[in-house]
Amino acid sequence: PVAVMNLCDVYQNNVYEILSDKKQISSISAEDVLVVYEVDLEDENAVHVICTNALVDPDVTISPNELLGDRDLFGYPFLTSFDANLSCKEIWDYIWVQVRRFMDKDDDDKRDDRLGILRIRALDPKGKPRLAFRDEENDEVDASILPANSNKPLSNYLGSECGKQYMLLRLEWTRHVEEASSSIVFDEERFSEVEDHSSLFSAIKQQQASKKETKGVTLDECFDTFTRPERLDEDNMWYCSNCKTHVRALKTMELWRLPNVLVLHLKRFEFKNTYRREKLETFVDCPLEGLDMNKYCAANDPKYKKDIVDDSVPATYDLFGVTNHYGRMGFGHYTAFARRWNEHTLSKEWVLFDDANVRTVGNGLGGPGEERVVTPAAYVLFYRRRVFS
Repeated sequence: PVAVMNLCDVYQNNVYEILSDKKQISSISAEDVLVVYEVDLEDENAVHVICTNALVDPDVTISPNELLGDRDLFGYPFLTSFDANLSCKEIWDYIWVQVRRFMDKDDDDKRDDRLGILRIRALDPKGKPRLAFRDEENDEVDASILPANSNKPLSNYLGSECGKQYMLLRLEWTRHVEEASSSIVFDEERFSEVEDHSSLFSAIKQQQASKKETKGVTLDECFDTFTRPERLDEDNMWYCSNCKTHVRALKTMELWRLPNVLVLHLKRFEFKNTYRREKLETFVDCPLEGLDMNKYCAANDPKYKKDIVDDSVPATYDLFGVTNHYGRMGFGHYTAFARRWNEHTLSKEWVLFDDANVRTVGNGLGGPGEERVVTPAAYVLFYRRRVFS
């Protein structure tokens, strides 16, 4: 139900804000990481919890006044809720169920191993350990750690009003027991994995189909940028053997020789942050026929030797295949356009390959009842040389 869907802004592996329905869409940046959690936050009889994940050294002692905040966090946080009358042991087991899917292996009979790999720490709103679980019989116990074997209800520690504000729990993971061949092994990268709904791909296709392509770039512009000289920055200086020092050298990428089959991989992903690799949907206008690569071949430059280049073989290419990608980095759907070819001939008829669906789509120019072969989803381009060398 929509009533239990909560849209959250996740920043630096923590819940930065739970967005209200009155939030202006214009205030949300394209680079914000938005995550939806299915939790009924209006239930006044439940304790609502924000859980973060941290990778820690089990031998390092944390002082009560230490500001933990976002330190050592990884993966996506999550929201959950439970009855305040549950015992601490039941709550510990409940949280384990929420994260169990991230384990590479987990033995139901090895709860002690679970306790060795995970401890759950309560935090106050400032990010400091919350000494909520004081044990009068044992003052040496860290009072901010949820007692995983205690049968006392949580409300006994936090009071009857504990459901009126969010409880912050930091799930502290350690690799310590892995070295002892533990029955439990976790993979921290799996904490950042998400599963896309099947409707995402059709929505992306519709969005791409409706986009105007006037703001795109040409393939020639891509090559011009790729071969343009670039001055290295301070973090990537080159050691000059003559100067005996690191200098900001001028780097140039050049194509030396051209193959009979040219495969071009378009850069469709840009690193933004830990959670986001931005998908670049820019339309790249690629010619179906007559791509001239002569001007990009360094061996054709008069300043280089000419004996390795056959001037009788023009560097003209025709497109025969396109791989398309719909989705995001690490997950998505692929389709392909292709047409028959050999060294001497090239068919005019294009075919779409979409899983088990294979059908002809015309000449690839997008006429009435046909599809365009080159779209913003184009990811890898396959060209054949018009005259083989």
